[in-house]
Amino acid sequence: MSTAKAQPVRMCVVCRERAPQHALHRWVRDAQGEWQADPRRKSAGRGAWMCDACMATADVKRLRRPFRQQAERIHSQLQRQDGGFTTAQEG
Repeated sequence: MSTAKAQPVRMCVVCRERAPQHALHRWVRDAQGEWQADPRRKSAGRGAWMCDACMATADVKRLRRPFRQQAERIHSQLQRQDGGFTTAQEG
């Protein structure tokens, strides 16, 4: 019997790869329906997870499925300083 604690696994909404939760960046949809970066991973609301590779290279077309009409805004936010996140290990 293993004594290691299981880590939560999440899926990147862009590339659909699975990774430990601590290795992904979280986005959250607030009550008004706007997607915002959630670097602390604690905000209430619908969450979406993105890996480092997709944060760095995702184009608008690949962001349209998970983020719908807000894909262009999120893409421009990702182009500015890594989408507002400092590190994947934060929080």
